[in-house]
Amino acid sequence: MAYKRFELHDEFYAGQGHHIIYGDSYYLKKIYNRLDVIYTPFLFKRIKGQFIFSFHQSPGQLNDNQQAFRIIADLGRKTLVRFKD
Repeated sequence: MAYKRFELHDEFYAGQGHHIIYGDSYYLKKIYNRLDVIYTPFLFKRIKGQFIFSFHQSPGQLNDNQQAFRIIADLGRKTLVRFKD
């Protein structure tokens, strides 16, 4: 869901936990929720900057959060290779 320069992404998982060697401990849980709140303070022709706030929730576990700043550069839409049908 997005409105102007704000976005919300929610990810809910219920099932078997995943064993990811360098992943967060929340991925081991059988029930897990992650909410990402994204703010895009600047947009240029091919560059976008975003602040990302991630909130992790899991039953029986203390909540946790992460913050990040991401820069996205659009390199264009030039086709490098075409595959034959």
